[in-house]
Amino acid sequence: MALKIAAVCSLIAALALVAGCAGRQAVSGPQATPESKRPGLSEQDRHYGLGLEYLNKGMLDEAAVEFEAVIKADPSRARAFKGLGLVYLKQGKPSESIQAYLKAAGLASNDAEAHTGLGLAYMAAGKVPEATGEFRIVTDLVPTVAANYVNLGDAFDRQGLLTEAIEAYRRAVELAPRDAEVVLRLAGILYENQMYPDAISVYDLALGLSPGDFNVTKALADLHLKTESYKASAEFYDKAVTMKPEDSQLRYWLAFSYDKLGNTDSAVFNIEKAIDLDPKNQDLYWYLGDILNRGQRYDDAIRAVEKGLAVRPNSAGAYCVWGDALEKQGLYQEAADKYKRALACGDPVWSPYATKGIERQNKLLGK
Repeated sequence: MALKIAAVCSLIAALALVAGCAGRQAVSGPQATPESKRPGLSEQDRHYGLGLEYLNKGMLDEAAVEFEAVIKADPSRARAFKGLGLVYLKQGKPSESIQAYLKAAGLASNDAEAHTGLGLAYMAAGKVPEATGEFRIVTDLVPTVAANYVNLGDAFDRQGLLTEAIEAYRRAVELAPRDAEVVLRLAGILYENQMYPDAISVYDLALGLSPGDFNVTKALADLHLKTESYKASAEFYDKAVTMKPEDSQLRYWLAFSYDKLGNTDSAVFNIEKAIDLDPKNQDLYWYLGDILNRGQRYDDAIRAVEKGLAVRPNSAGAYCVWGDALEKQGLYQEAADKYKRALACGDPVWSPYATKGIERQNKLLGK
């Protein structure tokens, strides 16, 4: 969305290139600059200059009046229709904006800004195929501007045309490889569509542009986790934790990564930190117990799930982990009792695990 706004703002900047059309004076509202009062400047240019100044100040109703004055005096002024179209777009009036931009594009068929504005107005109105057509025209007219391809990619994306959207975003990145927002547009669509290795490559590029960006760091951590690259996910979650030390979810996934690496001590440390941050999250307790079980710290595991059961007494996960700890110590009857307690909780996620646990204990007990 920010790139779309930037595209609109570029229109303002381009309109403002008209020499002497707008300025500021120490008065309550915008006024024509002294230069705009010079002899020979047309009345239409004076209105247009005021329209630009009002537009830049966010005084949209006043800007519309000035642009309409230009159009009334000379309906062939495409730039006035562009200004009016932008006013309507900013006012959330896409239908009116479309009509104004259609006029502008009709008067200046090779004006890329008119077609960009029309495309954005179509997008705002939900007329995405029409917007796509306009953005195609823009990329033909000005093929070297990254934002034009971002707009085209957005239109393709809205229609579910994944291949075309990615192609457009890639072209934008080729044109502006150091523009983090453009790079992240490509990274985002790759991530959303589960193209994880490609997304990692593009997010790496984004991180090079913004080394301290939390969202990029976390995205890389999540992506490496999804691709089961646990060493890398641990590295990036660790960096993310330093940026947001009070985020319990980050601690959880850091612990998960260490757990997958077999680093029990680091996994336990981070789950305990997560519990300190979110002591009412019962799932953290049974996961801590599960990690401790795999580290053969069975008594510690039981203490962890007991704390969790104090938070939520009917936690099937806690009873299953407790049963695991007892089974590992050869206490099969006690383990069976805990699995039965888990089954009684009625949790469909844990019920199959608890049932198998009971069957396993019965077999071990010779029942």
